[in-house]
Amino acid sequence: MPSSFHGAIPAPLVEAALGLVRGRGGFLSVDALGSAVVLPTSRVSGLSVDSNAAHIGGAALGIGYGARVGILGGTFPIPALSVSWMHRTLPRIQYGNLGPAFGTGDQFEFSMDLKADNYRAVASWKFVLVDLAAGLGVDHYSSSATSISFHDNPLSPGNVRTVVINPSSTREVAFVNGGLSLAALKLVAELGFQTGKDQHFTTNFSNFDPKAGHVFGGVGLRFGF
Repeated sequence: MPSSFHGAIPAPLVEAALGLVRGRGGFLSVDALGSAVVLPTSRVSGLSVDSNAAHIGGAALGIGYGARVGILGGTFPIPALSVSWMHRTLPRIQYGNLGPAFGTGDQFEFSMDLKADNYRAVASWKFVLVDLAAGLGVDHYSSSATSISFHDNPLSPGNVRTVVINPSSTREVAFVNGGLSLAALKLVAELGFQTGKDQHFTTNFSNFDPKAGHVFGGVGLRFGF
């Protein structure tokens, strides 16, 4: 991402859960989980989706799937307990375009994909109008198509050097959720903290330290039938 870009990129996210096994009083209930996220690229000059990757127009389409298992149904003040796993993917996106020879086009061409495995343990309480939850989790990120390409030899103008990076990282999270019933819909919000990790990058990132922990949050609407 160029340092000249400042702002937010909206990425609509849809998540769904389908009950498969009711369990006994919530114990060993099983839900199938799914998600889809759309990441627009048009707001950043030079950013695009690989032509062979999943996309909607010029936006990358990420897909996720997983399962949730109930451990305890819960009766106030004892919370309901559940554990879940989600596997999410973001297809290959690219920043920059090399020209056919040294000194043409952009200085480099960077591409990456992203895979994430999200593990969660959640305690939750349901009231008449309000739902509350808190949990801990682990996020593991990996890539199989992250590389940077550039022309490295003025004496051989057409030569392109490609360096494969394919980083991976595991980080811990803690979070709280809340939900407010609004007739057929529920307004939900999440606030959490993800720990940092030293990736031993040689690049110093402007206004972002990957070694530091970061607060995250979100709001959305939920409905069930």
